[in-house]
This record gives sequence, structure tokens and C-alpha cells, in this order.
Amino acid sequence: MLIGRKDKWHHGFGTAAAQAALDLGFGEFGLFRVWVDIPEYNAAAKTLFEHLGFAHEGTLRKSRPHEGSRFDSVVMGMLAAEYTQKLQDRDSEVSHSL
Repeated sequence: MLIGRKDKWHHGFGTAAAQAALDLGFGEFGLFRVWVDIPEYNAAAKTLFEHLGFAHEGTLRKSRPHEGSRFDSVVMGMLAAEYTQKLQDRDSEVSHSL
């Protein structure tokens, strides 16, 4: 996922798109696992996926060439059971706040 216009960064579009993709993947397609490969220099993406409930699964050292250098890739993932638990927790928070 890439939000190309910098003036649109940090407005929730990435979070909404990622959540919609998770809903589709786990809800409609019945996926067991979803994972992302994030360049180490993209702190915003790492924060976004942590917020969504992804767990750090590993680091691929110096696996990503970028602008004449090599950077680590951070691999994060979520299992269907974790997604279901996250939905239940979110629903519980909403019902308690009403």
C-alpha cells in the first residue's frame, strides 16, 4: 500500500485501507495469515501495523536496496485468530463506552 501524496499522509487513509484489506482477507477470503514486509526506514508503516495488531516476526538484514544503500526489512504478521480477537476487543470497548 502506498499513499503517494505526502500532504495526505497521517490522515488515517492508510489505516482505513489496511483495515479494509484485513476485513476482506480474513472475513471474505478466509485467510489464515497476513504478513507485511516493511523497510526499516518507514517508521510510520511500522507504527501503523503495530496499531492494527501485527506482531514482529523477523528482520531480513540488509535485504532491501534503496538509493545506493542496503536496509533491513521488518516482517510483521497477523493470524486469523489474532484478527478475530482484535475485533472482539474493539466491539467490547465500544459496548463499554456506550
